[in-house]
Amino acid sequence: VSLTSMSTFFSHDGVFDVLHLSGVIDPEQEIITLSELFEGSIFENLNDIIKSPLAIGVLFRIFWVAISLLFFAYIILLAKKRKLSKEVVFIFICVLYFALTTISNGYGVNARFRFPINAFLFIIAIHSLQSFVPRLGLNR
Repeated sequence: VSLTSMSTFFSHDGVFDVLHLSGVIDPEQEIITLSELFEGSIFENLNDIIKSPLAIGVLFRIFWVAISLLFFAYIILLAKKRKLSKEVVFIFICVLYFALTTISNGYGVNARFRFPINAFLFIIAIHSLQSFVPRLGLNR
């Protein structure tokens, strides 16, 4: 349960909560689920998938998983170089605190536990990109 809660913490961004509260998703509206997606041919369901909030949810999940991976990659890079600053350690401890406290909720993890650290994840992910892009030769 703890591993599932931790992975859910870093992937559950609350996009469905936001879409529901903003009125984009009607609570009574039937939303296609991933299990329904794989029941038939993906091409048969493609139109329903694109019109469904599932498409937006999947895109946001991919985005936040990438942000989380960049966050941890940068922390690891700085730790290997022994260049962890007090600020980065503080941010890492804050993120770790929120992630670990969600374990007690089990499968009840939702976006409200994640919102306080989104800015931290995003800031470190941007630094990560700035660090890795020159290494990949993608800068101009």
